[in-house]
Amino acid sequence: MNENNSSFRIPTQKQIEASRRNGAKSGGRNSKMRAEDLAMVAEINKIRSQLLTDTVVLPGEVDNRFVELTNALRQQLQPANEVEAELIDTMAMARWRQMRAASMQRKVTATVMKEQEGTAPTRYFACIQKYGEVLGELRMAEKDFNKEFVLCLRTLMHWRKGKAQGPGLEIALTASSHTWAPEEVEEDEVSEGEGEQSPGE
Repeated sequence: MNENNSSFRIPTQKQIEASRRNGAKSGGRNSKMRAEDLAMVAEINKIRSQLLTDTVVLPGEVDNRFVELTNALRQQLQPANEVEAELIDTMAMARWRQMRAASMQRKVTATVMKEQEGTAPTRYFACIQKYGEVLGELRMAEKDFNKEFVLCLRTLMHWRKGKAQGPGLEIALTASSHTWAPEEVEEDEVSEGEGEQSPGE
């Protein structure tokens, strides 16, 4: 888990709503203190998200996409304490790195196919012959990051005990699963790779 972020605590949505309700009931000075507390919490969450983004997102990738991924996981899984928050952050990092490995496979494949002549299967085979080892390593990395995501999710569900089953464990990767900014990935490479599968599938 990310050691840089261990000092920051993410409140759950329930805790925030409870604070708002209590603040509304108390009125006066207490209400002002509640508002200040919520503002501080929001600032801490912002700092934590930025630290996590700086740790994971590479130059050329889109920060906002990672932030959206992290926020979506937090919103869906609602961390109740620091342990759960760390598990969810690790899930976000694993998912992002899995998407990166998948998009790199696509980029390598599309670039080499573009340089070849003949039918799509012929060009794809030429790509495998030339970069099969590299693509295999990327595919293994993709699987490893998926395992890390699933392990964290299962650990979270076990930690909570009362929850029967979490969301689906399988992560669908689509053509839109690029982590890179548009200028870093040529459009013809994306369209060239449509429908192509990674080696080993």
